[in-house]
Amino acid sequence: MSQNQNLTPIIIQAQPQGQSTMDKLMVHSEKCGKFVGLSGGVVCAIIILILCAVGIYFYRKKQYAIYNTILATITEANCSQVINDNGRNRSVSYNCALKVKYTINGEEYQNSLQSNDTIHNVGEIREIYYNTTNPYDITYSYITNKNLGRILLGVGSCFFILFIVHIVLTMKSEWYNRLQCVSAVSSAVAAPFRRN
Repeated sequence: MSQNQNLTPIIIQAQPQGQSTMDKLMVHSEKCGKFVGLSGGVVCAIIILILCAVGIYFYRKKQYAIYNTILATITEANCSQVINDNGRNRSVSYNCALKVKYTINGEEYQNSLQSNDTIHNVGEIREIYYNTTNPYDITYSYITNKNLGRILLGVGSCFFILFIVHIVLTMKSEWYNRLQCVSAVSSAVAAPFRRN
């Protein structure tokens, strides 16, 4: 028997070391972020369902009043300036009580109208909407039920795409989860200071 056959290998096992504080923090922040992300996903899913349900309701709702456009002449304009200042941005708008006259099928009508966008002057010609079954029923702007339904379904679809991206990142990305956790913790810490 040769000397090489009598040798047995010596195995030295390293003592298991515990996770460092940083590693533990990373693991906990990832779990925290996943919880925050999935909770946010549930809220987002509820919002999407509500938007789509309301959108379908308006899209299918019968439009009882049909409005057409017509040009109207402003005969009186009482406008007051409104300054909107939130500390960072300042904007000016006007609340105007208008009297207008317009002609439908050869018959002239006079009516009052409210506008909340820009200043108006007497003699100005503006496009307005009138109810085809009641020419005295006029409005400054108009959106059909079908168009409102389309808008809500479009917004719901955009939210759905963002929801899918959010859920995929929450399930797959460690860094995304850590960012979500940091964001949630910093918001919670800053909340009491915002109230004061």
